[in-house]
Amino acid sequence: MARPELHYPALRRLVVGLGVLCACAFDCHADSRDRGEPQIKAGFLYNFMKHTEWPETARERILCVGARALPDDSLAGIDRLPLHDGRLAVRVVQSPEETHTCHALLLGRQQRANLNGWLNAVAMRPVLTIGDLAGIDRPSTMINLFTEGRRVRYDLNLAPARQAGLKFNPRLINLADTVYEE
Repeated sequence: MARPELHYPALRRLVVGLGVLCACAFDCHADSRDRGEPQIKAGFLYNFMKHTEWPETARERILCVGARALPDDSLAGIDRLPLHDGRLAVRVVQSPEETHTCHALLLGRQQRANLNGWLNAVAMRPVLTIGDLAGIDRPSTMINLFTEGRRVRYDLNLAPARQAGLKFNPRLINLADTVYEE
């Protein structure tokens, strides 16, 4: 008997997204050799947003991703997934000027040269900043992803999150490699 094929794009995205979520839900410091690193990082992004509390409610939480910070196919797995009382929407942004609707912002190596410009564009707003910026000892973003050996890990910087009015779930804080208080 042949397996039925999924003909609904939204259902297909949900199934892929749930697979990404399940891959990261039980092993927050995931091994990047077993699954593709971009998909693992996408799962981390979803979990970061899931475990962050914003000062205002919204039916849609927009995750803005700096151009080429992660491959588009890895982001498709989390786009439109359920989040709090609404859903997650992923948008690729080319410049800091495009961040006015963002609830979270992922900055990759391509944005490193203008990191201050990106961070200034979202300063004083409740925007969760996430860096995938190798070689930074102390992150200037609220969350910094990094790979250590074959594992994806993260550090938290609580001071900018507090200034923005964001609160992290204690589980997210406890699973971080390093938590910077100031």
